[in-house]
Amino acid sequence: DAVMKDFTGAPCNTAERFLPELGCEFTGTGSDGFPVGEIDRSGQHAPYTPDWGFTAEANYVLPVMDRYEMSFNARGYLSDGYFESSTDFTKDVVWERHGDISLSVGFGDADGVWRVAAWGRNLLEANQVYHAEFDFSSTGSITPNVSPSNFMTYGLKFEYNYR
Repeated sequence: DAVMKDFTGAPCNTAERFLPELGCEFTGTGSDGFPVGEIDRSGQHAPYTPDWGFTAEANYVLPVMDRYEMSFNARGYLSDGYFESSTDFTKDVVWERHGDISLSVGFGDADGVWRVAAWGRNLLEANQVYHAEFDFSSTGSITPNVSPSNFMTYGLKFEYNYR
């Protein structure tokens, strides 16, 4: 449970400026004409920190006719939710409780000279969730900051090791 121990005087984000029940103490008006203020974030969850997370990996190799082998790899995780906004602490785009799995199945010679494998990454396509009720500065479209490794990908891999 990662929380911010002492974070008084933090600037209010857009949602906190428009919803006084979120705890913003208004100190004036900004250049945009909207109220500005401070909030005490002490005790709130820190960004990028789920309460818990589990990761597991399994590898299995099966000999085939003494000269070849089949291999299987599975890697997965399960995580509690968290948010990524470390500058304004908005929760309009969050990772809710989620999990994902990646698999690989291969065939090659037992000496490790060559191997062919089919693989799939992020097969459950865990994605961020958009909460429009907290997004006061957008037109309703989401542009999450995610890399291509956050989406399901698959392929075929051929390895050859020169000796």
